[in-house]
Amino acid sequence: MRPTNVSGFTLVETIVALLVLTILLGVAIPSLTELQRQYRTDAAMRQLQQFIALARNQAINYRTRVVVCRLENNSCLDSDWQAGISAFIDNNDDRIRDSSEPLLQESGTFHREDGIFYNRKAIRFMQDGLATGSNGTLSYCPDNLADNGQALIVNQAGRTRRSNAGINCPG
Repeated sequence: MRPTNVSGFTLVETIVALLVLTILLGVAIPSLTELQRQYRTDAAMRQLQQFIALARNQAINYRTRVVVCRLENNSCLDSDWQAGISAFIDNNDDRIRDSSEPLLQESGTFHREDGIFYNRKAIRFMQDGLATGSNGTLSYCPDNLADNGQALIVNQAGRTRRSNAGINCPG
């Protein structure tokens, strides 16, 4: 004897449901990728802004020059900032970290597909916190594109502000 109350889906109903689900995912996934890129950019910009503010505060507190740059072999590089930046006390103002000059902090590596570009070799804070001679624009380019990039502008007073204009993404 065959039961009369059989519940379930037919093959056609299952295929239609899967087709609708596939279409919805096809529309949603690009939006999620863009949202993830925006969150990654915002997080990196906050990290950079806090890093630079801490370096400026260290210069004021220790009454000494502090340099922020991409440090490799104890020398500042003018590129590859996405590989991580460092802040160190620069007693002789040569932008080279000597063995007697302490390393104050290091950032981790940023997202491998993003680019960070600064229009100078380093950000240098004087004893009073001023960024005399090293003001500029630090551009963060997610996926090396200027579309969703943001800029961190360091002024002569050593203060930073974020901007969506003036982004320099060479890629």
